[in-house]
Amino acid sequence: TVVVERLTKIRAHGRSGLTSGEYAQMTGRAGRRGLDVLGHAVVPWSAQVSLPALVELATSPA
Repeated sequence: TVVVERLTKIRAHGRSGLTSGEYAQMTGRAGRRGLDVLGHAVVPWSAQVSLPALVELATSPA
């Protein structure tokens, strides 16, 4: 299981949202490679993140 605390990343010029590729990279570590068929990613509720935006991020191609 991976817990994603924020959907933003610190960059050279401040914070910006994660790309779908960055999200896939982070959540791809949810299972134990070669041992687990399934892994879980948990994103705690936040007033700053809309559910539709999270769904789009999680389902977009990396």
